[in-house]
Amino acid sequence: MAATNLIKKHERAIEILEAIESFQRQKQRCIESANSYQDWLPELAKKCRNDADTKQRCIDRLHLKHLKLTKAIAESYSVKPETEKA
Repeated sequence: MAATNLIKKHERAIEILEAIESFQRQKQRCIESANSYQDWLPELAKKCRNDADTKQRCIDRLHLKHLKLTKAIAESYSVKPETEKA
């Protein structure tokens, strides 16, 4: 039972990393769009920069979730000392 739970945690950690990767690609496209629109569509460029900022906040939150999950995974591997019987 514990192994199944651990597998699910690892799978979730991988899903989070994949989501981070996706948001990073989306953010890069937003930045490229903002740079190309800057001169002739400044309002659209501003929207693209705002979207890039939103994507970065999503990335930051996902990094925190991933860190929390990996800490939980690491703790499940740690060996707990047995209590001595008197």
